[in-house]
Amino acid sequence: MHHIRLGQGPSLLLLHGLGSSHRGWGPLLPLLAPHFTLVVPDLPGFGQTPLPPAPLSVPVLADAVEGFMDAQGLRGAAVAGFSMGGQLALELVRRGAAGPAAALAPGGFWMGWERGWIAGNITAGLSLVRAAKPALPAIAALPATRALLFAQFCARPWAVEASLAHDEAKGEAEAPGTDPMLAQMMTAPMQPGLEPDEAPRAPVLLLWGTEDRVTLPAQAPRAQAAFPGSRLEWVPRAGHYIHWDQPAEVARLVRRHCGARQALPAPA
Repeated sequence: MHHIRLGQGPSLLLLHGLGSSHRGWGPLLPLLAPHFTLVVPDLPGFGQTPLPPAPLSVPVLADAVEGFMDAQGLRGAAVAGFSMGGQLALELVRRGAAGPAAALAPGGFWMGWERGWIAGNITAGLSLVRAAKPALPAIAALPATRALLFAQFCARPWAVEASLAHDEAKGEAEAPGTDPMLAQMMTAPMQPGLEPDEAPRAPVLLLWGTEDRVTLPAQAPRAQAAFPGSRLEWVPRAGHYIHWDQPAEVARLVRRHCGARQALPAPA
């Protein structure tokens, strides 16, 4: 997998969301690099990493990330992921491959009508981005039009940095993994967790924006129930891309969780 490596300190693997790439972590990299050696890949089918031979799914991506972790000497390292990457981080915890994990608005915990809500939200955003692709540089340059691109993802979409908005929108429009992964995520069962009597394999932190309009806040307790002993932190004035809306607060929580050598929390 194509990846970048920067910073110093204990290893922290960063996993991006659907349609994104390693560039999607841009606002957090300067805040985390002084504390961690950051390893930031493009997942298969996104960024500069080609599609895998097998049809895309969360298990297929998790297999690829596990193989990458073994090749890079990262088994048992701390992991953070947003959206689809947050779901992957939890899957790696479930498999026993990850150390402390921070899942930012993880996917996989939607039920019933929420699937249609999420699919409609993301599909509408993709249609807009693809229709506007020739004009993306101009659209991303202006706060008002930039806000249209990320209204469903951010609480303050007009404040997104122009180059970040352009790279993210262009990646969503062009990544070959976006459409097949979206279709698979909308039909797959809920993300499996740990058995109720199973001891936590690594400490888990769940971060959720109070204004998330993609993975709705009602899904947060389901994720916490699936991983007994996990800690749930709400991030105010933040949407689905909470690390874009509140990078300083998210970085603080990730540093505290993934950098500390502490005992596992007792199950609630």
